Amino acid sequence: MYPRGAPIHLHLKISSDNGQFLDLLNPQSLHVSLLQVMRFGEDIAFRPRISQRLEPQQFIKTFERAAATWWRTDDPAALPSTRTFSGEIQVPECLVPACEILHYAHEVRFH
Repeated sequence: MYPRGAPIHLHLKISSDNGQFLDLLNPQSLHVSLLQVMRFGEDIAFRPRISQRLEPQQFIKTFERAAATWWRTDDPAALPSTRTFSGEIQVPECLVPACEILHYAHEVRFH
């Protein structure tokens, strides 16, 4: 479940022994998206009799609906080998809630 028209708050902590890698991290290098995935299944009842032994096909369409905005929020007490980021994704008001009906499924996920 997600609140349409409201932000989802995100927190990310990255730790590494590679200090150069950590120094290169910045909010613009982080990418998290809210994806809308639609699956359409083929109904084998509408196939010719000969091909009924085959598995039904699925068609998948994916749309990126929103991307996260990040900012750095390092804790002064954190280890030098750790970087902390906070962010949010603004959920579009028109985003349809997840559902599954017969040969159609709709889901929302992060990527």
